[in-house]
Amino acid sequence: IEKLEALQGIGVDVSKIVFDDTIFSLCAKSIEENKYTLIEKIKELNLDPEGNIGNSLTALRRQYKGTVESGTPPTEEQAEKIRSFGIRFEKERNITNEFIEKLEALQGIGVDVSKIVTADTIFSLCAKSIEENKYTLIEKIKELNLEPEGNIGNSLNMLRGQYKGTVKRRKTTNRRTGRKNKEFWNNV
Repeated sequence: IEKLEALQGIGVDVSKIVFDDTIFSLCAKSIEENKYTLIEKIKELNLDPEGNIGNSLTALRRQYKGTVESGTPPTEEQAEKIRSFGIRFEKERNITNEFIEKLEALQGIGVDVSKIVTADTIFSLCAKSIEENKYTLIEKIKELNLEPEGNIGNSLNMLRGQYKGTVKRRKTTNRRTGRKNKEFWNNV
């Protein structure tokens, strides 16, 4: 929590954290400075630029959910503090409801969500229904707190597979499938 507060103090949007973020990669998402200046700012906070803060958050989430037995789980007060940064931090997550909320939000701006196909990102799905220039459309998507490059088509297929029982949520064993799984769970 102290690391998140320190990073927020220098202008980092800590809500953008994902599980493979180092402190440097998280900072680079919010602060547009050259690499060396950014590293110096991080070191001034007595933080390691290569420290894997995303992995630390993932470990805290697992402790909080009770899925790992090592370490002390965060208290409710600490969990609330993490949520106050805009970070998703909950004991249980209903990805189906989150997906439905995304579809409803997209319908709210005029997107025909029935046109979704496997290869669709949120941007490509919106572009099928809304005739705006690329930058205006991206801004509309971001106003909904959605990621334009989030692969919504793949998310739908994963949910379909889970519903049919043909896809099970599992740990990945190699880097390529791990990246795909990370994109799915971050963008559902």
